[in-house]
Amino acid sequence: MDQHHNMERNPYAPIGLSYPSIQEEKYRKDAQSQIQLIFDKLGMLFGGFNFEYIIGEDDRVHILEVGPRNGGNLIPDTVQYACGVDMISASICACVGDEYKKFLKPTHEGVASSYVIHSMTSGTFSGIRYHDGIEKQVVYKAIFKREGEQVNSFHVGLDCLGGMVIRFDNVSQMNDEMSRIWDLIEIQTC
Repeated sequence: MDQHHNMERNPYAPIGLSYPSIQEEKYRKDAQSQIQLIFDKLGMLFGGFNFEYIIGEDDRVHILEVGPRNGGNLIPDTVQYACGVDMISASICACVGDEYKKFLKPTHEGVASSYVIHSMTSGTFSGIRYHDGIEKQVVYKAIFKREGEQVNSFHVGLDCLGGMVIRFDNVSQMNDEMSRIWDLIEIQTC
């Protein structure tokens, strides 16, 4: 999965993650090789793992984190909407010794992204306005704030108002819309 950021607010806090990845194959293969080596050395055979890496100025993959979890920011949900892989069911079955591999088989090819809903301005939350038909693409939404509650301008993850999973017709549409998602999903404040 690839991360999306609001560079105006915080270039390090992700505002969404998308599937499939558009990174070059050489980086994905290098990351997979390094992570497999870590799993082999630890004797890890199954279970959900979240990992993060960067491509350095030296054009090499550097592993930042490997954690025993499926990931946050709606990663399991986004993957399931995009390709049908059910990471949550697979993890539960693996933990109790049941067959889990059937949940890891893609059932379709799609494009989806999670979105950490955030406001560009601080104030009193008064609603969400959708633009350019993006509301029809939202397949999952959880809002943690109620109208009338205070919201902060986005700087860190704690400033979020909720999360969404959004489907796209193709990777090009996803990259375009995620690059301006805060204009398409406008948090209204007063």
